[in-house]
Amino acid sequence: NTEAYGFLTLSPKLQQKNKLLNGYFSINHWSLAAKDDNITRSMKSQYINILKKLGINSPAEWYSVNSVMLHEQEPNFHNRVLLIDDRDWLNQRKVKVTSIISELQIRTMIDTFRVFGNILGEKFLGKVRIESDIKQLFTNLEAGLAAHHIGTTRMSKSKKTGVVDENCKSHSIDNLYIGGSSVFPTGSATNPTFTILAMSMRLADHLKNNVLKNV
Repeated sequence: NTEAYGFLTLSPKLQQKNKLLNGYFSINHWSLAAKDDNITRSMKSQYINILKKLGINSPAEWYSVNSVMLHEQEPNFHNRVLLIDDRDWLNQRKVKVTSIISELQIRTMIDTFRVFGNILGEKFLGKVRIESDIKQLFTNLEAGLAAHHIGTTRMSKSKKTGVVDENCKSHSIDNLYIGGSSVFPTGSATNPTFTILAMSMRLADHLKNNVLKNV
Protein backbone atom coordinates (compact mmCIF):
# COMPACT_ATOMS: atom_id res chain seq x y z
CA ASN A 1 0.00 0.00 0.00
CA THR A 2 1.13 3.52 -0.77
CA GLU A 3 0.71 6.18 1.89
CA ALA A 4 -0.76 9.50 0.83
CA TYR A 5 -0.15 12.73 2.72
CA GLY A 6 -2.48 15.68 2.71
CA PHE A 7 -1.12 19.21 2.56
CA LEU A 8 -2.61 22.68 2.44
CA THR A 9 -1.57 25.58 0.25
CA LEU A 10 -2.75 29.06 -0.60
CA SER A 11 -4.76 29.53 -3.75
CA PRO A 12 -2.89 31.11 -6.70
CA LYS A 13 -5.00 34.22 -6.16
CA LEU A 14 -3.95 34.57 -2.50
CA GLN A 15 -0.34 33.74 -3.35
CA GLN A 16 -0.25 36.43 -6.02
CA LYS A 17 -2.04 38.94 -3.81
CA ASN A 18 0.49 38.46 -1.01
CA LYS A 19 3.45 38.16 -3.45
CA LEU A 20 4.67 34.90 -1.94
CA LEU A 21 6.74 31.96 -3.18
CA ASN A 22 5.22 28.52 -3.70
CA GLY A 23 4.70 26.60 -0.49
CA TYR A 24 2.51 24.05 1.26
CA PHE A 25 2.21 22.73 4.80
CA SER A 26 0.78 19.85 6.78
CA ILE A 27 -1.51 19.53 9.77
CA ASN A 28 -1.75 15.72 9.63
CA HIS A 29 0.44 12.97 11.10
CA TRP A 30 3.45 14.45 9.28
CA SER A 31 3.17 17.19 11.90
CA LEU A 32 4.57 16.44 15.33
CA ALA A 33 2.35 16.78 18.38
CA ALA A 34 3.66 19.65 20.49
CA LYS A 35 3.88 19.52 24.25
CA ASP A 36 1.70 22.17 25.80
CA ASP A 37 3.68 24.94 27.40
CA ASN A 38 2.45 28.03 29.24
CA ILE A 39 1.84 29.88 25.98
CA THR A 40 -0.19 27.11 24.28
CA ARG A 41 -2.24 26.49 27.43
CA SER A 42 -2.96 30.20 27.68
CA MET A 43 -3.95 30.38 24.00
CA LYS A 44 -6.36 27.47 24.40
CA SER A 45 -7.90 28.93 27.55
CA GLN A 46 -8.38 32.37 25.99
CA TYR A 47 -9.84 30.90 22.80
CA ILE A 48 -12.32 28.69 24.66
CA ASN A 49 -13.45 31.70 26.71
CA ILE A 50 -13.99 33.73 23.52
CA LEU A 51 -16.09 30.92 22.06
CA LYS A 52 -18.18 30.69 25.23
CA LYS A 53 -18.88 34.42 25.14
CA LEU A 54 -20.01 34.04 21.53
CA GLY A 55 -22.27 31.14 22.48
CA ILE A 56 -20.19 28.62 20.52
CA ASN A 57 -19.56 25.18 21.99
CA SER A 58 -15.86 24.38 21.96
CA PRO A 59 -14.53 20.96 20.93
CA ALA A 60 -14.14 18.40 23.69
CA GLU A 61 -10.41 18.07 22.99
CA TRP A 62 -7.85 20.52 21.69
CA TYR A 63 -4.56 19.55 20.11
CA SER A 64 -1.32 21.43 19.61
CA VAL A 65 0.77 20.42 16.61
CA ASN A 66 3.93 21.63 14.95
CA SER A 67 3.25 22.15 11.28
CA VAL A 68 5.77 21.13 8.62
CA MET A 69 6.07 23.50 5.65
CA LEU A 70 7.87 23.04 2.37
CA HIS A 71 8.43 26.12 0.25
CA GLU A 72 10.28 27.33 -2.80
CA GLN A 73 13.82 28.58 -2.35
CA GLU A 74 14.16 31.96 -3.96
CA PRO A 75 16.84 31.93 -6.70
CA ASN A 76 19.81 33.86 -5.36
CA PHE A 77 23.00 34.81 -7.20
CA HIS A 78 25.06 34.17 -4.05
CA ASN A 79 23.80 30.59 -3.60
CA ARG A 80 26.69 28.57 -4.99
CA VAL A 81 28.14 25.06 -5.26
CA LEU A 82 31.91 25.48 -5.51
CA LEU A 83 34.97 23.24 -5.63
CA ILE A 84 37.48 23.96 -2.86
CA ASP A 85 41.16 23.02 -2.51
CA ASP A 86 40.56 20.39 0.21
CA ARG A 87 40.60 16.81 -1.11
CA ASP A 88 38.58 13.72 -0.15
CA TRP A 89 39.89 10.15 0.23
CA LEU A 90 39.74 9.71 -3.56
CA ASN A 91 41.87 12.84 -3.98
CA GLN A 92 38.94 14.68 -5.51
CA ARG A 93 38.31 18.30 -4.60
CA LYS A 94 35.56 18.72 -2.04
CA VAL A 95 32.40 20.75 -2.58
CA LYS A 96 31.32 23.81 -0.63
CA VAL A 97 27.61 24.68 -0.70
CA THR A 98 26.49 28.22 0.10
CA SER A 99 22.77 28.57 0.68
CA ILE A 100 21.21 31.79 1.95
CA ILE A 101 17.68 32.04 3.33
CA SER A 102 16.17 35.15 1.78
CA GLU A 103 13.78 37.66 3.31
CA LEU A 104 11.13 36.55 0.81
CA GLN A 105 11.45 32.94 2.00
CA ILE A 106 10.94 34.06 5.59
CA ARG A 107 7.97 36.22 4.62
CA THR A 108 6.48 33.35 2.59
CA MET A 109 6.50 31.08 5.62
CA ILE A 110 5.17 33.67 8.07
CA ASP A 111 2.51 35.18 5.79
CA THR A 112 1.26 31.77 4.61
CA PHE A 113 0.60 30.73 8.20
CA ARG A 114 -0.83 34.16 8.98
CA VAL A 115 -3.39 33.83 6.16
CA PHE A 116 -4.24 30.30 7.31
CA GLY A 117 -4.54 31.50 10.89
CA ASN A 118 -6.97 34.23 9.84
CA ILE A 119 -9.14 31.63 8.09
CA LEU A 120 -9.12 29.38 11.17
CA GLY A 121 -10.02 32.33 13.38
CA GLU A 122 -12.90 33.43 11.16
CA LYS A 123 -14.36 29.92 11.31
CA PHE A 124 -13.56 29.45 15.03
CA LEU A 125 -11.57 26.30 14.27
CA GLY A 126 -8.31 27.14 15.99
CA LYS A 127 -5.37 29.50 16.29
CA VAL A 128 -1.92 29.64 14.74
CA ARG A 129 1.15 30.56 16.75
CA ILE A 130 4.09 31.72 14.61
CA GLU A 131 7.51 31.29 16.22
CA SER A 132 9.08 34.68 16.92
CA ASP A 133 12.62 33.31 16.58
CA ILE A 134 13.28 33.12 12.83
CA LYS A 135 15.85 30.33 13.30
CA GLN A 136 13.16 28.12 14.82
CA LEU A 137 11.16 28.36 11.59
CA PHE A 138 13.91 26.52 9.74
CA THR A 139 14.89 23.86 12.27
CA ASN A 140 14.17 21.01 9.83
CA LEU A 141 16.77 22.16 7.31
CA GLU A 142 19.45 20.24 9.21
CA ALA A 143 17.28 17.12 9.27
CA GLY A 144 17.64 16.70 5.51
CA LEU A 145 14.22 17.89 4.38
CA ALA A 146 15.81 20.35 1.95
CA ALA A 147 18.27 18.06 0.18
CA HIS A 148 17.38 18.76 -3.46
CA HIS A 149 20.18 20.77 -5.04
CA ILE A 150 18.63 22.62 -7.96
CA GLY A 151 19.61 25.31 -10.43
CA THR A 152 23.42 24.98 -10.63
CA THR A 153 23.26 24.90 -14.47
CA ARG A 154 19.99 26.79 -14.82
CA MET A 155 18.11 27.18 -18.10
CA SER A 156 18.11 30.62 -19.68
CA LYS A 157 17.85 32.29 -23.07
CA SER A 158 21.21 33.98 -22.53
CA LYS A 159 24.55 32.73 -21.22
CA LYS A 160 24.65 35.89 -19.11
CA THR A 161 21.87 34.53 -16.89
CA GLY A 162 22.20 30.75 -17.27
CA VAL A 163 24.19 27.75 -18.51
CA VAL A 164 21.87 25.91 -20.94
CA ASP A 165 19.23 26.97 -23.45
CA GLU A 166 15.61 25.79 -23.71
CA ASN A 167 16.78 22.46 -25.15
CA CYS A 168 19.23 21.83 -22.28
CA LYS A 169 22.18 22.55 -24.59
CA SER A 170 25.17 24.35 -23.14
CA HIS A 171 25.52 27.96 -24.25
CA SER A 172 29.31 27.54 -24.39
CA ILE A 173 29.93 23.94 -25.55
CA ASP A 174 28.28 22.77 -28.80
CA ASN A 175 28.05 19.04 -28.02
CA LEU A 176 27.15 19.27 -24.32
CA TYR A 177 23.59 18.68 -23.10
CA ILE A 178 22.63 18.59 -19.44
CA GLY A 179 19.69 16.68 -17.97
CA GLY A 180 18.51 16.86 -14.37
CA SER A 181 17.26 19.29 -11.76
CA SER A 182 20.36 21.47 -12.19
CA VAL A 183 18.69 23.09 -15.23
CA PHE A 184 15.61 24.17 -13.27
CA PRO A 185 15.28 28.01 -13.22
CA THR A 186 13.54 27.69 -9.84
CA GLY A 187 13.06 24.94 -7.29
CA SER A 188 9.28 25.16 -6.86
CA ALA A 189 8.19 23.60 -3.56
CA THR A 190 7.74 19.94 -4.43
CA ASN A 191 9.95 16.92 -5.06
CA PRO A 192 11.67 17.27 -8.46
CA THR A 193 11.72 13.61 -9.60
CA PHE A 194 8.72 13.60 -11.95
CA THR A 195 9.82 16.90 -13.52
CA ILE A 196 13.32 15.47 -14.04
CA LEU A 197 11.81 12.43 -15.78
CA ALA A 198 9.60 14.59 -18.00
CA MET A 199 12.49 16.85 -18.98
CA SER A 200 14.76 13.83 -19.63
CA MET A 201 12.17 12.36 -22.00
CA ARG A 202 11.83 15.75 -23.69
CA LEU A 203 15.61 15.99 -24.08
CA ALA A 204 15.78 12.44 -25.48
CA ASP A 205 13.14 13.31 -28.10
CA HIS A 206 15.03 16.48 -29.03
CA LEU A 207 18.33 14.60 -29.43
CA LYS A 208 16.67 11.86 -31.49
CA ASN A 209 14.75 14.19 -33.80
CA ASN A 210 17.16 17.10 -34.17
CA VAL A 211 20.69 15.95 -33.35
CA LEU A 212 21.28 12.22 -33.86
CA LYS A 213 19.51 12.04 -37.22
CA ASN A 214 22.11 14.45 -38.62
CA VAL A 215 25.07 12.41 -37.36
